[in-house]
Amino acid sequence: MTRKPRRASGPIVPWLALGAAALLAAPALAQDEKKVELPPEPQAVPELNLAPLPTFPVTRGRSAPNVQFVDTTLLPRDKAPRLDYVGQEQGKDFTLGQALKGEQSGATALIASDLDNGDNGTLTLARLQGEFRDGESIVDAKGGSAQVKGAIKPGIWVLDFAFKPIRVQTVEIPGKGRRKIYYMYYRVINHTNKARPFVPQFTLVLPESGRAYQDVVLPNAVEVLKLIETREDPSVPLLGAVNCIGSVTPSTRQGVDDAVFGVAMWEVDDAIAKADRLSIYVRGLSDGYKRITTPEGEASQVRYKTLQINIDRPGDERQLSNREFRLLDPPYEWTYW
Repeated sequence: MTRKPRRASGPIVPWLALGAAALLAAPALAQDEKKVELPPEPQAVPELNLAPLPTFPVTRGRSAPNVQFVDTTLLPRDKAPRLDYVGQEQGKDFTLGQALKGEQSGATALIASDLDNGDNGTLTLARLQGEFRDGESIVDAKGGSAQVKGAIKPGIWVLDFAFKPIRVQTVEIPGKGRRKIYYMYYRVINHTNKARPFVPQFTLVLPESGRAYQDVVLPNAVEVLKLIETREDPSVPLLGAVNCIGSVTPSTRQGVDDAVFGVAMWEVDDAIAKADRLSIYVRGLSDGYKRITTPEGEASQVRYKTLQINIDRPGDERQLSNREFRLLDPPYEWTYW
C-alpha cells in the first residue's frame, strides 16, 4: 500500500490558563538572552473553571440575512486530532474527506489524511464529535474499516463563529455625552465534544497606521444594541465586554445549536472615522498557538490562532453610515497573531 502524507501540524497550549496578560500581549524572552533553548511545548497548566455562558437555541445550519459564517476547518499548520488504527484488511482502506464513525461510541469525524502502513496507520481528523474508544471498530462512508488503537491524540479546538459586518450607532457614554461607536454583532457555537472556555479579545486595527483599539466596556450601549439586533426575539441574551467571559457548552441536540450572542464595541475617534480600511482581530476562539522567532533569531514570541475580519469603508468621516461598511474578498482569514 502507498503512504498517504499526513498534514503538517503545530503545537497547542491551553492559553486561557496563561492568564489575561497572555491574551493582551504575546510574551517575549528578555532581549539579552541569546538563542535560548526552548522546550517543544510549555508545561501543562490547569484550566480555569468558568461558569457556563447563557445560550439561546437556534436551528442548526439556518442562514440569516447579512450574517457571515466562518469556516472553522483546521488549516495545514494547525495541530489536528490523530487516531491510530490496526487490523485493517486488504481493500478496506480509508478515503480522504469521508465521514468516519465509531460503531460502538457513535463518535464522528472527517478524515483529513491517512498515514497508511498496511494493516495499521494513523488518521488525521477534522470536525471531531464525541470520543472514539480504544479497540472499537471504525468505518467510513466508502467501506474503509479498522480498529482503534489507544486513545485519540488531541489537536486544537475551534469554536464556530458568525458575525455581521461593522455598524455605527450613536449612544450615551457616561461622562462624555452622546458619541458614535462602531459595533459588531456575533454568535458563537461549540461543536466540539466538551465545554470550552471563551475569553474573547476583539481588537480593531487601522491597517494604514497600525493603530489598535480594544473592545470597550459600555453596559448601557449593550442594552441599546439589544433593542436593535434582537428585536425579532428580545429574549436573546446579548453579552458585552464584561459578561462574555465564561464557558460555552457543546451543542449536542439533534438539529439545534445552543448559541452565545454578543456584541463588540469601539468608540469612534477622528482616526477611526477617517479610515478607509478596518481589520477586526478576534482572539479566543481556539487554543491553537505557535512560537515564532524574531528576524534576528534572538527572541521567541507566542502567537495565537486568531480570526482576522477585513472591512472596507469608502465614505468620509462626516456622514458615517451602515451602508458604507463592506466585507472585503475574502472577508476573513485565520492567522497567528
